[in-house]
Amino acid sequence: MSRRCSYEDQAAMTAHSESDHAQEFLEARPDLLAGDPEILQFEVSDVTELDL
Repeated sequence: MSRRCSYEDQAAMTAHSESDHAQEFLEARPDLLAGDPEILQFEVSDVTELDL
């Protein structure tokens, strides 16, 4: 299962990673995941809506 999170900017990601609930998850992670999570960061320069 893959879980994706989006953050408006680096400050928002940092604030989340320093939150109490994120720290609790990091402490529990060895018992919850089979390995290290894959963390990707993308910088998006433009966004357009697609017509479907």
